[in-house]
Formats: sequence, structure tokens, C-alpha cells
Amino acid sequence: MALPLLPLLFMGASTVANTIGNRRAENALAGAQSAERARQKQFDDQSFALNQTAQNRFADMPAQIDTKAGDLAEMFAAPAEEQPADPVLAMPESQSNIVTSRENAAKNRAKGETDKRAADLGKLRSFGDILGGASRMQGRDAAELGLIGSMRRGSQAVLPLELQAAQDKGRGMRMLGDILSLGGAMVGPGGFMGGLGGGMGDKFAESAVFNPLFGGKGVGGFV
Repeated sequence: MALPLLPLLFMGASTVANTIGNRRAENALAGAQSAERARQKQFDDQSFALNQTAQNRFADMPAQIDTKAGDLAEMFAAPAEEQPADPVLAMPESQSNIVTSRENAAKNRAKGETDKRAADLGKLRSFGDILGGASRMQGRDAAELGLIGSMRRGSQAVLPLELQAAQDKGRGMRMLGDILSLGGAMVGPGGFMGGLGGGMGDKFAESAVFNPLFGGKGVGGFV
């Protein structure tokens, strides 16, 4: 008679169903936590890269200022490229060596003074230009860090919902396990079906409830 084995079969099937459901939930929980750790690591890497770039921006400040000062001095000392509005009459060149020498000396003094003023102005402007450019880049980096922080907090806020959804994985299998456990209690010796006698238990065992679970043989086919 198949009835004495029914509670064991019910409990075995219930255990298998609950195990499958719990495993699905555990795998989903592990996946959600792993994905969150990966996102947080990505946020950390981006923040570290921005901070490192900001520090390197001021690492060689004296060299940057000197280079900028030289570029500005060249720009200030460069002759204007604008053409005069009115035609200029060319003066005939003097044939006197004394006049030519004095003219060249005056040109050289003027050129030296112009170069000196251009160099002084380049030094004066270089620090402000370098610091201004660095400050603008620092502001941009600060905005990006703020954005990364917002994304980090948003990801952390969504994680509980993801964990809850992962916990729901396998719910159907766990519900089936509960139903099978209840069925085992019903067909047991002290249960409702067990009190109906072996004939009723055999018919229940051979019913369509168990046929799909046992390959269409029914419980009796395994006794």
C-alpha cells in the first residue's frame, strides 16, 4: 500500500522545492551585492583619478609659470601686424657712418627696452594666467566629484530595492514547497487523508497531482 510512503514523498519534494527556491534567492542576492560593489569601486576609481589629476596640476607650478612667462613675453614683444592707414614716405638712407651708427644704437636701445618690458609683463601675467586656468579646471573637477557623489548615493538608495527583488526570486518554488509540506501533513497517519483509509490514500497517490511529479507513474509506481 502506497499510503505510508506519501508523507515521506511529500516532505522530500517539499525539501527539494524549498532548496531550489532558496538557492535562487541566494544567487540573486549575491549578484545584486556584487553589482553594487562593482559600481561603488567604479565610483571610487573615478574620484581617485580626479583627485590625482587635481594634485598633479599644481605639482610643477614654477616650471609652468616660467614657460607661460616666456610665451607671454614673446607675444608682447612681437611687432604689430596692422598696416598703417596712411602711406608713409620712406626717408632716404643716410650715407654718414656716424648717423647710421647712432640710428642703430637708438634702435637697439628701444628694442632692448621693449623686450625688457615684455619680459616683465609676461612674468606679471603668467602667475595669474596659470592660477586662473588651474582654478577653472579645479571647479570642473569639483562639479564632476559632486556628480559622482550623487550617483553613488543613488546607487546605495536603490540597493535595498534590488535586494528585496532578489529575495523574491524562487518564491514560486518555496510556495510549492509549503504546499507539498501541507500535503504531507494531510496524508500522514494523523492527517485528514490518512484517516480516510488506505483505499482513499491510494487513489490520491495515483491522482493527477502526483503523476506530473513522478513521470506519470504515480506514487504507487515507485513503491
